[in-house]
Amino acid sequence: MHLQRGKPADFMQDGLNEADHAAYVQAEDMLWVMLEDLLKPDDRPET
Repeated sequence: MHLQRGKPADFMQDGLNEADHAAYVQAEDMLWVMLEDLLKPDDRPET
């Protein structure tokens, strides 16, 4: 299953209730943040 950012997953089809869906969306957002952090150039000063 491929997810597109900004489009809600069809969570009823997966048998998830609303609370599970909210946790799923939260986890997906965290993954996107981590991914974007990995993809952006390393602008931290060298130590």
